[in-house]
Order: sequence, then structure tokens, then C-alpha cells
Amino acid sequence: ADVLVTSVYGMRCKKMHRGIDLALEVGDTIASAFEGYVRKTGYDYGGYGRFMVVRHLNGLETVYGHLQTCLLDEGTEVKSGQSIALGGNTGRSTGPHLHFELQKNGTYLNPIYYVD
Repeated sequence: ADVLVTSVYGMRCKKMHRGIDLALEVGDTIASAFEGYVRKTGYDYGGYGRFMVVRHLNGLETVYGHLQTCLLDEGTEVKSGQSIALGGNTGRSTGPHLHFELQKNGTYLNPIYYVD
């Protein structure tokens, strides 16, 4: 399905937005971008809300923020396209959306160039 990007990677209100925001409805299924394992789940009151970090076989990590529910526990292996979470509106959020980040060795990458 077509997904609407509601905020791009880059400067936003004099602050770096290190991911992209994708429109969704609360409860929509979120799928893993690539194969790997769940490295971390948690709740960040200052920004991401409920989030999940997936470590991939090539060293990349994807971060999924503002989730309603994480469907998998830390350490769980995931396949590309597997359901991992439900979209939400948690943390510092102006409405339901998925905040999606891509990192490698602590460096943030623009996801738009790596994920179709």
C-alpha cells in the first residue's frame, strides 16, 4: 500500500529530525524493514514513546517510534516484512504516525535512500 511520508529526514524547527514520519492509524501493523533480531524495546517519555530497535545482519539498526504495542520481546529473531508492532501515538507526538530511523555504527542515515 502507498504510505504517506508526513515529515522528512533533516532540519525541522531548528532541530535535526533523524528519521522519517509515516502516516498511519492507531493499531496499524508495523513490519520489520529487514531480517535481524529485536535488540531493544522500551518507553521514552521525552520523545519516541513506546519504541523498538531491530538490529539487522548487515549491522544496520532500525528504530520504530510512537508505537502502541511491541509484538515481540528483546532477542526475538525477525524476518523482513514480519509484523513486529502496532502503530500508535505515544511519547512526544502530534498525532498517530510511525517515526522510523536507520542507523549504522551510531551514524544516522536517511531511510528514504535505503527502504522502498
